[in-house]
Amino acid sequence: MLMMVDPHVHFHVIPRHAGSRAIGGVEVTDHGWPRTPDLTKFLQPAAVDLARIAQTVRAAWHRQT
Repeated sequence: MLMMVDPHVHFHVIPRHAGSRAIGGVEVTDHGWPRTPDLTKFLQPAAVDLARIAQTVRAAWHRQT
């Protein structure tokens, strides 16, 4: 947990994994695994189709319920 400038206590949950994973046509690599994440390496927003990722998550969510 990191407390920085937010006035309330909260957590960000970031899934960690070895290797890369793909979702919605985007491949994501957990740089730094299994140590501290390398936050200098990230996906450029223009390269990420958030609508496609959201659609993939919704479809998987509905199959689980």
